[in-house]
Amino acid sequence: MNDVIFADLHMHSYYSDGELSPIEVYEVALEAGLKAAAITDHDTVEGLIALPQGLLEADLYIPGVEISAFEVNLSCHILGYFHHSRISKLSKILSACLDSRYERIEEMIGRLQKDGIDVSLRELLEDRAPSKLLGRPHLAELMIKKGIVKNKQEAFDEYLSNDSPYYVPYKRMLPKQAIDIIHSVDGIAFLAHPAKDNIDNKIKYLVDTGLDGIEIWHYSHTPAHEEYYLSQARKHNLLVSGGSDFHGYGKINIVGMKGVSEENYWKIIDRIRT
Repeated sequence: MNDVIFADLHMHSYYSDGELSPIEVYEVALEAGLKAAAITDHDTVEGLIALPQGLLEADLYIPGVEISAFEVNLSCHILGYFHHSRISKLSKILSACLDSRYERIEEMIGRLQKDGIDVSLRELLEDRAPSKLLGRPHLAELMIKKGIVKNKQEAFDEYLSNDSPYYVPYKRMLPKQAIDIIHSVDGIAFLAHPAKDNIDNKIKYLVDTGLDGIEIWHYSHTPAHEEYYLSQARKHNLLVSGGSDFHGYGKINIVGMKGVSEENYWKIIDRIRT
């Protein structure tokens, strides 16, 4: 993108699969020279509840979420941006997602225990506190900590892959459900990293389903991708967004490497105000 990056609108805290607290993520964004930011944890807004109210009320912070969605021949992520006054309502709606993830991991742990693999739900919950979101990466981290595996790759190869006998799928909502949930709190719904998910042929379908915008700038997108998605945004009259998809230090996607211009930032702010 040619414009100066004003805001990174795709970042994760330890309330989902990131490494830092919500306030630390925001501070890292400021240290990177950004003027605004959004935390978009997976399927939860608990990290937003942990932020100071004054920050949430500021125009230089957008509350966000990234919802996993699935239907036949379509697996995608929907980014939602919304007004801070809607956080509590969305938290209650998304609690079912947390319950589904919890039950899934509990069953996976049960299968591992039956084969003598020494992991427990109690240990996992203690490691994840204060976050309530549980996923395979967190279980892998526990297995590393206990010396069962050397690294995450080994954990997935040996125990946690989709082909593993210990694997349990979790119930993901339909894309339309994800979009409708975001709209139910007067938010706006964006398709996250379409190139990464290889779903270019589904953009029109998602627009017809109610999509409001598309993430143009993402670390997995090449300049050619960006040009293509900009053309799709113009074609379908979509808002545009972007962000690093930051999860922590030591990864290729650092805070501020991708994001939106000041002009595009305020277009989003104006929509969630109305």
